[in-house]
Amino acid sequence: MGLGSSVDQLPNPLQMVLGLTILLPLMLLYGFSFMIGSGLLVFFVWITMRRKLSVYSLDLTPLALPALGAAWLAAQALPFLMVPRGTPIRPIGWAFYVLLSALALTILSVGMTISHFKKKRNKTVCALGILFSIALMVIPSFSLGTVARIKGLILEP
Repeated sequence: MGLGSSVDQLPNPLQMVLGLTILLPLMLLYGFSFMIGSGLLVFFVWITMRRKLSVYSLDLTPLALPALGAAWLAAQALPFLMVPRGTPIRPIGWAFYVLLSALALTILSVGMTISHFKKKRNKTVCALGILFSIALMVIPSFSLGTVARIKGLILEP
């Protein structure tokens, strides 16, 4: 008697609860494991870098979060390199998740850069940080387009 037959013997509402509490999170982790793992990696790099960047006379902290965010957003298109050449794809879920991530990173990095600007830190670096933060919204579509050109993928509307 396997696990599948014991789950089938449960009443219908219990099967739904079991599916929502155990199977759904496992499927989400399986589907978004690259995004979650790479996000954790970038977070740990940020924690490590932020202390080292403010030691020097030129404070580069306002550029660190947009740079790490840009690297993370560009890396989100890397799993499409495993798709066979010439395959038509429609990455709707990916686009929604990456758009929300880019919007959150833009808001967070612009807010952090403005707080550095108000503290009378290097205004040139802060201005570059704000411009680079706003550019975060374009990076996902650029990286997906680059991967699609490299692999010959067909992006369907």
